[in-house]
Amino acid sequence: MLSNSPLRLISANKCEAYEATAIFFIACLIVKFPIYSLPYLYFYIIEFSLIWLYIRLGSNYFLNFALCFLVLFGGSRVNVGVDYESYTRLFDLLYDSEGIPLTEPFTYLIVKAVKGAGFSNSTIFLFYLFVTTSGVFKLLNLSTDRTSKAVSFYIFLTFPIYFLASLNQIRQWAAIGISCYSLHYLITGRKNRFLFSILVATCFHISALFIFTYIFFAKRLNAFRMVFIFISLLILSKIAFNFIEYTPYSMYLMEDGLRFEGGNYTALYVYLVLMIVLMTKLNYFKRNEPIPLINIVLGNMCFSSIIVISIGLFLNIDFLTIMRLNSYLIINIIIVIPLIIKQIENQNSKKIITYLVILFGSFYCFYTLMFNGEANKLVPFNFIFLPTVI
Repeated sequence: MLSNSPLRLISANKCEAYEATAIFFIACLIVKFPIYSLPYLYFYIIEFSLIWLYIRLGSNYFLNFALCFLVLFGGSRVNVGVDYESYTRLFDLLYDSEGIPLTEPFTYLIVKAVKGAGFSNSTIFLFYLFVTTSGVFKLLNLSTDRTSKAVSFYIFLTFPIYFLASLNQIRQWAAIGISCYSLHYLITGRKNRFLFSILVATCFHISALFIFTYIFFAKRLNAFRMVFIFISLLILSKIAFNFIEYTPYSMYLMEDGLRFEGGNYTALYVYLVLMIVLMTKLNYFKRNEPIPLINIVLGNMCFSSIIVISIGLFLNIDFLTIMRLNSYLIINIIIVIPLIIKQIENQNSKKIITYLVILFGSFYCFYTLMFNGEANKLVPFNFIFLPTVI
């Protein structure tokens, strides 16, 4: 009877999915994977193995070690990421400057402490990545079972909008990591810690002020309020942009600013549809059916994400800026997808969907590294102890 228990069936299905993903990893290596990207492949194989052991044996040591290895791998990079050189110049400039800046003071304090202690800029990159990933792990604690937690972590690792993106926008992603704490505290009802974490996040990146909107996410909206909020914000955003065009800040709306055209806008429309689907699967639109607070918060994040993307498309804002504005909301996918998978009663369907999510993440990750890796300066990957092209 024990061998046929639901928990063991789920674990077995997950293990089969991870084994299939391992085959996919090997196929990528054999068929077409640039040799200068091999460090990523080895990294993902090790992370995959640790996740598999966590699922198989149920020990948190494997998941914690996966976190440590992720931080050491990403933190030991050299000249990886489009912003890497800009950040090294910024760190050197801040270390030589005097006086704590009024905005984002933590960057200044971290640089002073790390470089003052005799450590290099690489230690700063490692620290920022640790802040980001520790926040993500705090968010994973919302998952009630280890299989959902493992899938959430796998999504963070393989979907390029998360881990690979954090190798570039390190200050904002540190703030996003702190926002994960905020989200956790909001769902668990710890309002004082929620507000404090927001203040900490703004000290890393001023854009974290957007997290204050989370406080409204604990209340479920009806159809009328959703339509009213959506239309009102579209109109107000248009008025605000027209006003900005007559101010000195209009320079940010020109070709080298928010009005730059580029990026995969088709992906934004697909993303809008995905958000609506996720809200439906969270039972957000079933007004007569009570749902848990976590579903309400995550559903409101999906709705807010729809608003941000729609405003960006309506105002013809460039793709990169839209995605940066949406970064504090898109983090919910890490929790939403495993939560929806968990609610599926049919075990075969659960297995297939889990496998598809893992396969999609693997393919999307390797596709990004192979075809967009050089443009985003993710490859070649160089280590601090081996600063040569591999």
